[in-house]
This record gives sequence, structure tokens and C-alpha cells, in this order.
Amino acid sequence: MATESYGPNVHVAARRLAPLGIQVVQTSGAPDNDQQGGFDTEGCLPFRDGSFHLVVDRNEAFVAREVARVLARGGVFLTEQTGCNELLEFYRLLDLPAPSARSPIWDLDLAKEQVTRAGLRVSDSEEAHFEMTFYDVGALVWYLLSVPWAASGFSVDQHRDRLEDLHARVLSEGPIHIPCVGFWLEAEKE
Repeated sequence: MATESYGPNVHVAARRLAPLGIQVVQTSGAPDNDQQGGFDTEGCLPFRDGSFHLVVDRNEAFVAREVARVLARGGVFLTEQTGCNELLEFYRLLDLPAPSARSPIWDLDLAKEQVTRAGLRVSDSEEAHFEMTFYDVGALVWYLLSVPWAASGFSVDQHRDRLEDLHARVLSEGPIHIPCVGFWLEAEKE
């Protein structure tokens, strides 16, 4: 069983996973973890309590209490996430108005706090610092169009002049490097 909340990916995931016997269920998606309050109604999972022994989440917001609810006793939650700081770098790079600063910051500490508060025990985790490297502006544009939430308000037509400046910069100075922070976390339901 797999869930997908990003509309354009639902049919792609269903088509690719069907030959493996995996059903895809479209969900509403969770609010960003750093924007969640205690009583969010979004992000509810359409499954019975204790339905799964393993829940895996990759780069998607999740409601920790929902994950805990659908996990069976002894079940494991495994997630891999990226923080939110690299998104601000895209806004700076493109001269876009940056979104207002968010508090709290989505990072490993907040993820641990959320899953612990939901009744799960963190069994392992790690944080890593890395960078995305764009060797040409075409690759940067492809990324931003493929991941529209990375720089809300970006369009090739509206930012053509800035893209041309970045192209010249890449030719003279080399690739564009975007610093990133990622983390993974494993938690168990006792």
C-alpha cells in the first residue's frame, strides 16, 4: 500500500506500482511539519488503527500522531527529509521575495519532538549537510519547474533576465551550489 498526496504524481505512482501489486491511495497531504498545530485535520491517513508494521515517508510532510495511530505495536516509522533552509537560497538566487521566516524550523530536532510527542520512541537518526550542484541554468530551470514549491512565483518568462545573468555567472565562475541539510529518523511504536 502506498499513499500519494501530490496530484500530478498519483497516476504516475499507480501505474508504476501496479505491476508490483501495490495499490496507491490518494490522500489530502499533511500540513508542513513546521506549520502544524496540535489539532490539524489535514494529513489524516485513511487506514485502521494498527494497520501497518512499517510506514516509510520520503520528503513529505506527515502528522506524527497519524503515523503512530496506523502503526501496529512494534511497528517502525522511517522517514528521510530535507530541511527548509535551501529553499531560501533559491529565492535569493532568483531575486524573488522570500517567504516570511518560519518558526519553528523544520529540522531533525523538531521531527524527534513530534514523533516522541505522538508516542513513538526514536531508535536512530542522523543529519547530513550536502549541496545541490547545478552545472547549467537549464538544469536549475528543470528542477524549479519540477519542484514548484522550491521557489513559489518562479517562471522562465518572468525571470528570463535573471536566468541570463545566472547563465553568464555559471560560464565565468562555474556551477551553482545550493547548501542543504537533510536528515533521517527511525522510530518505533512500543
